[in-house]
Amino acid sequence: MVDGSAATQLTPTLAPEISGDTELILVEIPEFFKSIMAADAAINPWYTDVKMAGHAWAAEILGFSETISQKILEADFALMAAAFIPFGSKEQLRGLVDWLYWVAMFDDRIDEGDLRNDPIGAATEILETLAVLDDEYPMINPKDNPVRSNDIISLKKDLAFGTEANLIIVLMKQGNSLQEAMNRADEMLDECYKTWDNAFQAMPKWGEEIDRQVLQLVEAYRVLALGNIDWSFRTTRYLGETGAEVRATRILAIPEEYIQKYDCNN
Repeated sequence: MVDGSAATQLTPTLAPEISGDTELILVEIPEFFKSIMAADAAINPWYTDVKMAGHAWAAEILGFSETISQKILEADFALMAAAFIPFGSKEQLRGLVDWLYWVAMFDDRIDEGDLRNDPIGAATEILETLAVLDDEYPMINPKDNPVRSNDIISLKKDLAFGTEANLIIVLMKQGNSLQEAMNRADEMLDECYKTWDNAFQAMPKWGEEIDRQVLQLVEAYRVLALGNIDWSFRTTRYLGETGAEVRATRILAIPEEYIQKYDCNN
């Protein structure tokens, strides 16, 4: 188990709570569930069994407090894994859940945690992580480098923590308003779906046996993307308790103070 200070550093960041008197800007977000994503995400039947076991392991390794443990449980990395591999075995699902906890901790610490403004420390952390994966790097004590994790970060969460590696923020910094940036992202999403369709139609034919394997691989990629989008609306990690509402209305409420320095047209 890591000590208290290390556990604080390794805690993944979650959606910030917004007070009732905060000035909000409403923005229409793209429709994700269309074209090849116009489907319900399938969930692995081992999801419930694996969720608690995986979380208990991560909580013990990282030394989460009860409060932090509950918040991370609500973020539900197991649900993301279950949507990624809906037909995987129990063992495969558990392995992916453990990996997602690691990725979230790793990414959040560098994006928004104690290494955010520490490039030397971040580089050291990366090398130490590689040491666990590759014998070419100097080996370190695993207790000094416990599990991390990461996932797609929502705009509201990025803005709240000042993380600018976000397409919408980049588009706003290029002179677009918040809604204009969202509209451009919607166009880019459509272009992506069209590229997929065109590539699928142009895919060569190799014969039944190989074609079946290729189609299985292509479907696995589609399921992975669909599961990712579906989970992003279900988890409390990005939208708190408003995920279902945002998905249904496609209206995202952003605190005005979050975007004032980016949105010159607001």
